[in-house]
Amino acid sequence: MSKETALFQVVHRLEKSLEHREIVLGAFLYIEGAFDNTSFNTIIMAARERGLEETCCRWIRSMFECRLVHTSLMGSSLTAKVVGGCPQGGVLSHLLWNLVADRLLIATNDLGFSTFGYADDMVILVQGKFVHTVREITSMQEALNVVAKWAVKEDLNISPHKTAIVPFSKRRKLEGLGPLILHAKELKMLDEVKYLGVILDSKLNWNQPLQKIIKKMQTTFALDAHVVGNGVLDLVWCIGSILV
Repeated sequence: MSKETALFQVVHRLEKSLEHREIVLGAFLYIEGAFDNTSFNTIIMAARERGLEETCCRWIRSMFECRLVHTSLMGSSLTAKVVGGCPQGGVLSHLLWNLVADRLLIATNDLGFSTFGYADDMVILVQGKFVHTVREITSMQEALNVVAKWAVKEDLNISPHKTAIVPFSKRRKLEGLGPLILHAKELKMLDEVKYLGVILDSKLNWNQPLQKIIKKMQTTFALDAHVVGNGVLDLVWCIGSILV
């Protein structure tokens, strides 16, 4: 799945919910050092659960456990054995990590939450017509508790400081959605979040992404004004004004 597809899935779900005048509470999670910190046992266990043949599992474990890293500086050198993580740039690295992350997606989706993942970025969405519905019936706190238990079990870390909670709604004011707790720390409610390079605000307007594109376009043409001519540059500025 591409980054564009992952982004589309989240935005499409948000748009559909807002069209039905629902409130959507989104938890945007970042797994710290996912590729570097995942244990070998976790990866092999996930592979076995998905039906990978035991011969392949032993081959992958052997590849992991026999890896050495070597560095040298100013005449000194050091060789160390790798004790965890997927090889950076490895052909199988993303697939193996996806097997691990898929266990969290299954655990949360089986409980009725809408969970999406791309690499080490995870999104959980809870929607409902009313604030008390989002808060009580399909509790985001319950989803966060599942995430916290999964992270501890897999010996991974999801930082509360890098977790963004955004309530999406066309309503002017929302109250009573919090507080939400992750690893014994209260999470802040934000008006916007940057997900896979795109800013999503609570009203799901596209002003900021459009302005960013327009500014980049105007800057590019300004640098090349001596080539394209001032007439084209004026047209670009005019288009930018209309879009905004």
